[in-house]
Parts: sequence; C-alpha cells; structure tokens
Amino acid sequence: MSVRAKFLTAPCFSVCSTSFGNVIELIEMGRENHRIASGGAATRILLPAAWLLVLMTALLNGFRLSLHSDMLFQADLFQDLFDLGGAWSHWRFTPAPAYVPDTALNALAYLLLAHPGDRILLVTILQILILAGSAIFLARQIMPDISKVGIALLLIVLSLTNLVAVDHGWFYHIHNNVHVPTTIFGLLCLGAFLRFIDRGGVVWLLGVGLGVVVAVLSGSLFILAFVVPMSLGSVLKGCEGLAVPC
Repeated sequence: MSVRAKFLTAPCFSVCSTSFGNVIELIEMGRENHRIASGGAATRILLPAAWLLVLMTALLNGFRLSLHSDMLFQADLFQDLFDLGGAWSHWRFTPAPAYVPDTALNALAYLLLAHPGDRILLVTILQILILAGSAIFLARQIMPDISKVGIALLLIVLSLTNLVAVDHGWFYHIHNNVHVPTTIFGLLCLGAFLRFIDRGGVVWLLGVGLGVVVAVLSGSLFILAFVVPMSLGSVLKGCEGLAVPC
C-alpha cells in the first residue's frame, strides 16, 4: 500500500477495522517468525487444511438449528413467489431485510433443496464462505504480498469465530441474525476503497458506492458500523490536513 493510501485511510482503520488490523498484524508476525518456503509441502497442505477447517466448523452450525416462524419467513416467501403465484409487493419486510446476500442465497437454496432446515444450513455455509473471501480480499489490499501461510492463519481465525457462533448461537443466518451482511459489505467496501486510493480506477469507487447503497438497503446497521466511522474519519483527517480545529 502506498504512503498516500496509508495517510488517507489511517482513521478508517482505527475506527472501522481495529480487530481486523490486529489479525493482519498477527499474520505479519507469524510470517516473519515462522516463514515457510512457498514451494514446501507444509505450505501446500496448510492452506487447503485451513479451508477444510472453515467448512467443518460451518457444518457444526447445523447442530444448533431450531426452526421457528422467524426462521421460516424466507421459506414462506419463496414458496409464495415460486409455487403459489404470489407477488413481492404483497410482503412486508423487517427494517433489516438483509436482501443481499441472505435473501438472494435463500432463493438459491429454495431451488436446490426441499427441507427448510437444509436450506438454512446451506445459506449459513455460503455466508461463511463469502465472509472468508471478503476477509481475504481486504487482507490482500492491506498486504498485497500476503503469503499462503498468512491467508491460512486468517482462515483459522474465521474458524474460531465459527466455533464461537456455534457455542453461543449468534451471528450467522442460522440464528436469524443480520450482522453477517454488514460485516461482509464492510470488508468489501473498505477493501475496494483502499484499492481505489492506492491504484485509482473509477470502477472501484463506483463499487464502494454501490456496496454502500445495497448494504444500507439490506440493513441500517451498516450506517452505524461503516458509513458513520468512515465519514467521521475522513472529516477528522481533513481537519488535520488543513490544520483546522474540529
């Protein structure tokens, strides 16, 4: 990342991604202290093993599956739309509908699987895989030369998050929670913003704008979790650059 990018995005890191930054620091330390040759057998095994661990811990969420009316809302929605000739306008959604990715994934799951519980578990697994990809995308923007070992460590941290979710019954769709879309869009938008600052490109800036719009429509929590800290960080950095008391 260029010096200019670090200067412009420093406040965003301090507010929006402190925990993620700590993970990146952990990866850097591990890479420096336990460097493994890129062509070594250990490296080739570690990364696939980390992905397998992510998948295994995702499957554990199935043991906490408890179907109730709130959880079956999506199943009823798509049964009405796909099988009974219903209309989207006939449905009233919650203030945090999680259109993307939850509703889209539920539509896919409805077409693939018959049992509601299987659909919910599939959506949860896909959420976790998308979350992993989003985290890797942001990590590559922060540290373009991140090694396979660093990515594997990041996936292991995600696996530990999955275990916490299984133990406490929160966070993922299987527990009817909309924090995952906010987290996913936060990672993607921050990564796209860093890419734009570091390398330019209108496409990345448009991607940030589109991501913010979709995320806000999917859940207003994104405003508090991303939009407000980013705006506050930008204002503070602008005041600092202009030497204006804020």
